[in-house]
Amino acid sequence: MELWHKRAVYNGQITRGLRAGQAEAGEALLANHGDALLRTAYALCGDAAEAQAVTRETLLYIVKAAHRYYQLEQLSDWLLDYLLDALRRRARQRTRPTPPAAGPAAGGQTPEQAALWAALHQLPAQLRLVFVLRYHDDMHLSPMSHLLHIPESTIKARLAAALRALREKLPQL
Repeated sequence: MELWHKRAVYNGQITRGLRAGQAEAGEALLANHGDALLRTAYALCGDAAEAQAVTRETLLYIVKAAHRYYQLEQLSDWLLDYLLDALRRRARQRTRPTPPAAGPAAGGQTPEQAALWAALHQLPAQLRLVFVLRYHDDMHLSPMSHLLHIPESTIKARLAAALRALREKLPQL
């Protein structure tokens, strides 16, 4: 089951609770989506502090703006959409930091995983985005197309280019 599309009914309950100002809804939002958002933000930007700041900004925005959303089950999509917008906004405001040599769980990584992580952060942002959404977040092409507002054929081409680039950088894997 897809990471971003499971628990649609529960997402509707969270959104209704946020609209009603229930504190439990905010706790449920954090518990059900906070870690996934943080992992995705980190995989995309490569900076732990930046990922935490963007995740916090995203969660606060959704809590404040819950009254604007009418399709209650689309909470996961709104979260990811705002997260991506926030990352783009921040990237425009500053130059991109040097990517880390290892990923989020650097302590337990094999040399191959560390090399993959470093190669991933050398990809152009468009290729890295579709790669992370597909292989890190397990998002299928149709929801990704809807979220990114690009055709599935473009996503397929970007995925192929990302895989080709990673294979060139990591021939041993």
